[in-house]
Amino acid sequence: MKLTSKLITLGTLSCCLMLFACEEQSTGEKVKEEYKEAVDETSDFLKDKKEDLNDQLDKLGDKLDQDKTLAEEKLEDLKWRLKELADDVEDATEEQIDALEDKIDELEEEINQKS
Repeated sequence: MKLTSKLITLGTLSCCLMLFACEEQSTGEKVKEEYKEAVDETSDFLKDKKEDLNDQLDKLGDKLDQDKTLAEEKLEDLKWRLKELADDVEDATEEQIDALEDKIDELEEEINQKS
């Protein structure tokens, strides 16, 4: 009986060791699988974030292009208005100079007549 007990105990221990080894292998495989899933999910998340950031950058680039175009249009408008003002000032100055020259001529005539 002692031998039978020892064999049963040894068999039970062997079964326990095999179950433990299988369970540990399964656990190791499970951890490896979960790790791979986590890496894949993280990779997918980062790809999505990268796409979102690229979309935002594209939108900002488009907005900057629109703002640049608008600024260029405003600059051209201001240049045109400034040229018009400069022309108006030049015309007004020429008219004032002509009027002053006429006044000088009149005054010189008056001085010549009184002398």
